[in-house]
Amino acid sequence: MKRANICIIGAGRLGRAAISQLAESGHNVIVIDKKAENLKFVREFATIEPIIMDASDINAMRNEVGLEDIDTIIVATSDNIEIIATLLELQTEINLFNNLKIAARAVNKRHARVLKQIGVDWIISPEEEAGIKMALLTVDKNFLNYADNLKEIANGVFAGSVNVKSPHYINKTIKNANLRQFNVNVVLIKRNKEAFLPAAETIIQQNDEITIIGKIGDVTTVLQKLESIKK
Repeated sequence: MKRANICIIGAGRLGRAAISQLAESGHNVIVIDKKAENLKFVREFATIEPIIMDASDINAMRNEVGLEDIDTIIVATSDNIEIIATLLELQTEINLFNNLKIAARAVNKRHARVLKQIGVDWIISPEEEAGIKMALLTVDKNFLNYADNLKEIANGVFAGSVNVKSPHYINKTIKNANLRQFNVNVVLIKRNKEAFLPAAETIIQQNDEITIIGKIGDVTTVLQKLESIKK
């Protein structure tokens, strides 16, 4: 499978989290930040190329970044309208980005609306996500334990991952584990750094990282069962 070529603009907290995750997955990543000190940490990653530059400078972006090879640009700064305007201008100017996707951070709902209107494909809203998490804390006693392992993928539908420790599920097939009785589906297993789609006869092994999807309460219940060392 072809590895995606990704450009991350901004090496702050959000940018660093994305960089670490993508580097671990083996993707080729260009990281742009106008502050050299923000890019020091990327030296430990072999697939990361740091560029010290102002991404709102259209001439610098045109001349110093191989945009024709980029699949996705993540604008991980809150002050991002000028940067996105630069990207959209280049897209129109040189018509390189037929398949390019742009993701950007919104600081509030108004900012998110503006980003959507100007053509951003994916909008990340930490403020809104924090509000959702606080609401879920009040209705699901297990949510706090698994908040970092959960991601909402559709309205009310969550994906959650956990490493299997429960003797009740180890060495059982997906079919015999019968997690569907809890209204969840197993969609992915990661084993020894290799991820694959499980079949009904796939045998669950100790420390497999299993990803399931379902309603929030069902997902956290199953995550707790898979992780429990009690029989």
